[in-house]
Amino acid sequence: MTFYLDWKYFPDTNKTLIGMVPRKYSEAFRGMTFTINTFSQFLSFSLIILFTGILIAELQRKSKWRVKSTSGECQAMKNMDKKESKTIKMITAIAVIHILCYLPAIIDLLIAVTVPDFYIVGLYKNSFLIAFSFPNMFECLYSSLNIFLYYRMSTKYRRKFNAIFKPMKVK
Repeated sequence: MTFYLDWKYFPDTNKTLIGMVPRKYSEAFRGMTFTINTFSQFLSFSLIILFTGILIAELQRKSKWRVKSTSGECQAMKNMDKKESKTIKMITAIAVIHILCYLPAIIDLLIAVTVPDFYIVGLYKNSFLIAFSFPNMFECLYSSLNIFLYYRMSTKYRRKFNAIFKPMKVK
């Protein structure tokens, strides 16, 4: 919002290349855009932690209630309890991986809030670029891990996945 790509002259190399150019009022909008970006990141991160905790607590509470309200002896209830336990483990694993993979971005934002020149064109621009490359790497890792996590923990997903991508036999 405060920068755009355009042709820019670099005097040290005497070349004109495509580079980041600040908009006319970029300094005036910098604080506002940074605040909105930071607030939305912190809010979504906090809500994920909160709602995951609530979901896990509710699933455990319902599971305990179901065991209490029935005799708990029948095989169907034991299977149901196993299924619920696996669901809780999967939700917890997904949430923990999500939190760990997005934590570097939150840490970078905290640094940017506390260090005034930690900005893309500030005094610490090289450190800024290096620091903000790690969250991208972890976010890519997170998006790649989910398929393996679901494959490992969900038999229904594994069956469907194997049915779709089963190896073809050569005749």
